[in-house]
Amino acid sequence: MPPPSDGRFARYIHASMPAGITLPPEFVAALEWMDDHDCVRRSARREGVRYATLYPARAPERGMSCVSIHAVDPADAVYWMGEGVEGADRLAPFIRTGGDGSYAALWRDPEDRLRFVHLGSGSGSTWAGVITDDPVQMLRFLAIGYPEPCWPETFAATPLEAYEEDDFSDEAPFLPPEQFQQWVTDRFGVTIPPRADALIHAAPNMDDPNPTDPFLIWLKAAQDKAA
Repeated sequence: MPPPSDGRFARYIHASMPAGITLPPEFVAALEWMDDHDCVRRSARREGVRYATLYPARAPERGMSCVSIHAVDPADAVYWMGEGVEGADRLAPFIRTGGDGSYAALWRDPEDRLRFVHLGSGSGSTWAGVITDDPVQMLRFLAIGYPEPCWPETFAATPLEAYEEDDFSDEAPFLPPEQFQQWVTDRFGVTIPPRADALIHAAPNMDDPNPTDPFLIWLKAAQDKAA
């Protein structure tokens, strides 16, 4: 069950993390910025449940990045790993990256390092692997503003170019998360590249029979135990 809805959003998300997984300070700062800039919403369907987007105030339904931050639901890890599999508590999916059900997660690897990983839904995106070990790099990746950053095949294009390929792109203009981009730039003294291929150099496929990515190797081993 999600944690209580009172208090700051960063505490709300942190309270949902499995034991041994803590939000990096850079992400705490980002969630505090979201709290202070009206990016936090309350679910219309689930009382007490909150989430945040990259955009202040209510944004249009189309023309923006789908990225949103959610409290960790333990059932989400079970979806990828299997029921009763040891190690599911090492995985904290909390960043939605696609409308297909894809998420980015914090993963506590076998050496107890925290790493950002991607979990494609399998029914759409099949990207499953380490994104980065660097929280600032993860924030830069999200700030680029792809409509759905679960699709690595779009990373050689800009978000606008990716959006223009959408069948519904004529319904609304594209809105990059400019205020979030500016905050990441100012807070960490970094730039936001126009395309994700400047940051993401490998996007392993979950169907690879011989993976080399450490997270995908670990995930497949867990799935094999559940089979």
